[in-house]
Amino acid sequence: MMLWPNLPPTLSEADFQQFCALILERTGLVFDHKRFDLVAQALAEGLRQVGEPNLDRYFSLLSAHSTHGPVWEPLVSALTVNETYFFRDAEQIDVLRQQVLPDIIARRRDRRRLRLWSAGCATGEEPYTLAILLHQLIPDLDGWEVLILATDIDYQALRRAETASYRDWSFRDTDPTIRQSYFSENGEILELRPQLRRLVRFAYLNLADDAYPGPAHPYYDFDLILCRNVAIYLQEPVIRAIAGRFHQCLMRGGWLIVGASETNDQRYRPFQAVNLGGITVYRKAGEGAGTAWIDPPATIAATTVFPSLDNSISGKKLPYSCEKRGEFHFRKPLEEPSYSGSGRFESPAALPLSPAPPAPAPSPPDAATCYRQGEDCLRRRQLAEARRWFEACLAQQPEHGPACRQLARLEANAGRLTEARRWAERALQQQPLHGESHYLLALIDQEQGEIPAALARFKKVLYLEPDFVLAHVHLSDLYRKQGQTAAAARHRAQALRLCERLPVDAILPGSDDLTAGQAPALLQLLG
Repeated sequence: MMLWPNLPPTLSEADFQQFCALILERTGLVFDHKRFDLVAQALAEGLRQVGEPNLDRYFSLLSAHSTHGPVWEPLVSALTVNETYFFRDAEQIDVLRQQVLPDIIARRRDRRRLRLWSAGCATGEEPYTLAILLHQLIPDLDGWEVLILATDIDYQALRRAETASYRDWSFRDTDPTIRQSYFSENGEILELRPQLRRLVRFAYLNLADDAYPGPAHPYYDFDLILCRNVAIYLQEPVIRAIAGRFHQCLMRGGWLIVGASETNDQRYRPFQAVNLGGITVYRKAGEGAGTAWIDPPATIAATTVFPSLDNSISGKKLPYSCEKRGEFHFRKPLEEPSYSGSGRFESPAALPLSPAPPAPAPSPPDAATCYRQGEDCLRRRQLAEARRWFEACLAQQPEHGPACRQLARLEANAGRLTEARRWAERALQQQPLHGESHYLLALIDQEQGEIPAALARFKKVLYLEPDFVLAHVHLSDLYRKQGQTAAAARHRAQALRLCERLPVDAILPGSDDLTAGQAPALLQLLG
């Protein structure tokens, strides 16, 4: 049983394979057959926006144009997952706030210059989080020269990021005092204060290309690079090449932080792995240490177009700087830029370079880590692995309601409804007023033909969480099938109103990857 109806595919298997190969070649993004519907919908959106109704001609058009132009823009935007929010991943944020950023600030205090890079910044919550952290940590921030470079492959996301305007969804795991201190309310919109906005510069960058900031670029020698939850969409050789380029862009002693599920010492072997309170981060060694090797072997000429960072991206046409930056010769030790601080790099006593051990620690991970790993596996559609992580979470913490819910969803999608009901009821024992657990039980009732029970359960979901979009969707469908057209129209209209308030890429609660932007098409499909 699927937890929501799938949108119908719009292309053949041969078309799917052809387009996926081109997307992989140009962007490094990997899509297997489990993402067939996502690719089909993205292609349909691309066809609509470029005004080309023929798939073959559209393929030729994509093949003939650069990925950073208007032909690729709508397709890339539809394919990329801009799921982000302020202060995402509390454990990594704590490491940034308490250890990594204080180390950088202490070593840069003599020059009062900071260079941070959010690679894969999506709609901007991550780089603006960095700006807020710097404001909290540096009392005299106005006296510093600060650049937070924020890049992404999705132009549409970058345009939204430049506005620095957000809705409640972007603050779902954020301390309310952050909203009060750093944002101004404008109706339902929260706008970041100008003194923080000006610390961040946005630019287009396809990480699979080689057009990274080079030594001749004004923005180079970064102290910190964040590239979180990007590698899960890329092939291994691409990830290794990106790691090597990041290594070249960092100052000696600079830091690289990747997603919690993306740490892998083989991928990031140009770096030293550092364990900070159970969180693995990476660091570029100081003077005299480290040789960077990049797979696959290549000599990459860094002459590709890189957007001028002095120009706004808010317009449709973007000016570019075609500045030649020399060549990056990999398969030899990467040349280090001269360190412009006090000379010799010294690791501060508070942050010793203690490489993480190559083998996992003998003690099992805690429940929170297991749950997070399970979620990451779900995003990658590794369902069996996700199940093992959620079960491991419950072995550590038997009363973990979210893990019970995830297992209920997995069982329901596999058609094992009895097991799904058992897990959903167990989740309700831990959190009796949690709307999504009731929603899962309503779906199971509906699938088993218990329509009155399903109707009652969907109504209970809305009693607990009136903004639960998919409960309105299912009630509309059930009432329509019963001939209750007025009730069906009422829930349909409410679902559409709720979707209009959300970002188009917001994942709807109760689904795996159905977004607010896709829900109207789903309602149309249901009639």
